[in-house]
Amino acid sequence: MDRVSELQQCVDQMALDMFNALRLLPSMEPADSKENIERVKGLARDLLLTAKRTNEVIDSLPGLDKTEEEQFDEMAKLQIASDEEARNLYEAEEEALLWNQRAQESLRVICETRLKRPEA
Repeated sequence: MDRVSELQQCVDQMALDMFNALRLLPSMEPADSKENIERVKGLARDLLLTAKRTNEVIDSLPGLDKTEEEQFDEMAKLQIASDEEARNLYEAEEEALLWNQRAQESLRVICETRLKRPEA
């Protein structure tokens, strides 16, 4: 998963955690029951873990600590890697199609030679 999609997933999870907290907290009565305290701790823990993961993803993004030239260099390297992966996928597809064609031809020969009824 690319970093931007991963960041979007983190933000979505954080919004869900906040929604759950806002939905559950007002309905808690009495506020000091042991079960409610555990719920609040769980909600807080989930929100903190999501925030921590979001910060990790943000820190992994190319940021202001890089010059424009360094960012362009990184983008060029990523493009080269992407092009190489695309070539690898294309070659794998070509090989798979070739093997598929060979398998179909083998099955055709088997069907013609093994499944032929003897003529009376």
